[in-house]
Amino acid sequence: MNNVFKMIPFFASVAMPFIAFSAAYPVSTGDIADNGPQGWNGAMPGKTETAIFNIAGGNYTAGSDVEFGSVRVSGNSVFFNLHTSGNHTVKAANFNIGYFDRSVTLNGGVWNMSGTVTGEKLPLGSFAACNQSGTYNTVLTLAESCLVTNVATLRLAYNSSRNTMKITDASRVYTEGVTLCNNSSSVNGLLEVSSGGVLTVLSRNFTDTAATSNENLIDADTTNRIVITGTGSKIVCPATLDSNDPRGFVVGNCYGRNSLLVTDGGELVAPYRFALGYSPFANNNIAVFEDGAKFSLSDFRVGEGGSCGNTVRICSRADGTFASG
Repeated sequence: MNNVFKMIPFFASVAMPFIAFSAAYPVSTGDIADNGPQGWNGAMPGKTETAIFNIAGGNYTAGSDVEFGSVRVSGNSVFFNLHTSGNHTVKAANFNIGYFDRSVTLNGGVWNMSGTVTGEKLPLGSFAACNQSGTYNTVLTLAESCLVTNVATLRLAYNSSRNTMKITDASRVYTEGVTLCNNSSSVNGLLEVSSGGVLTVLSRNFTDTAATSNENLIDADTTNRIVITGTGSKIVCPATLDSNDPRGFVVGNCYGRNSLLVTDGGELVAPYRFALGYSPFANNNIAVFEDGAKFSLSDFRVGEGGSCGNTVRICSRADGTFASG
């Protein structure tokens, strides 16, 4: 069965929101750039449509470059093995995991998030281990030198919890900004950069929550974690101020018990500002640099905005510089 879903726009006297068309890949193994009987079977989604992969155990390649409106993975244990088929490019407006208790692995290839489709729940340019809500306990892994580029926002959780994103095995991600959580219900997430993976934040400085210190906050612990581990593994932030987000690299922007661990030769470069605890409820956050960790930090701040109980530990041959603070 072809499992094709098309949503037809309805025209009435009142303006209706645009709804993106969608199509589901019909089989568990195949070439996502193939519109023939062994692939999409004539139903390949185009540049304005959502490509859905909802079959458990899916194992996919790409024999050529391909462009979709967006990509949503709802099946469990899905692998995109683009490294075995030429490391071609998949272009889309966003990538997301669309259901809870799911794992997805991107092995190699180039994922270009510069598409322009409208009608998706997540904003343009999102690369996410979640959808807009309810996608808890997911794992998104990048391996085999996977390259993800032109990302507007890297998202770990959106009204969801216990999600994991791993940038590993010399994979690279280039993003304008990062949001580990969007509110106090986005808890127990993990962003791991390991085995030579690199996360580069291009303009907006890194922050662990999308909320601002001016919002009406509740006293909450979000316990989200950032881990940078292994020689060559690195998070790099920009050196210049972004007027849209002047906070810098923040562990515990609005909430408490978040953590950063840089270990085993991993590296953090935050040349604009590094802050641990940034608002009244951002208490008991911790940053640890250990076991040969490297760091280059500026404008070093601990306990901003009345926060308390925040801790920095530098030990076990960790080596780095503080430009000011």
